[in-house]
Amino acid sequence: MTTVHKKIIIKAKIIKGGITMNFKLTVKRKLSVTEFGEPEIVKAAGADGVFEAQALPFAKTACNGFIRSWAEGTGVTLATQKDWAKNMKTKALEKQVSVRDNGVMLTYVFVLENL
Repeated sequence: MTTVHKKIIIKAKIIKGGITMNFKLTVKRKLSVTEFGEPEIVKAAGADGVFEAQALPFAKTACNGFIRSWAEGTGVTLATQKDWAKNMKTKALEKQVSVRDNGVMLTYVFVLENL
């Protein structure tokens, strides 16, 4: 089903009487202030990083769990997390996360995109 409202097109599926939207979660390592590694799919969210949620707040909540699962799967310990913030260039939501890997602090940026 495609709904057009005020020139905004939202692609959604109707499942069990509710509307869900598709989101994609990727992660990239922060190399320096302006440099990042290649984005990788967060497989905890799904095989291709795509998952469904009813709305953006539910997607953010689900991503917090996916981030914890990703950290456990890669063998790192979560240290700090910032709140979700919109990247003005890409219009995607990003969350900066610091992790410990054998005592070394690393920073990753998780990117949440609405498909």
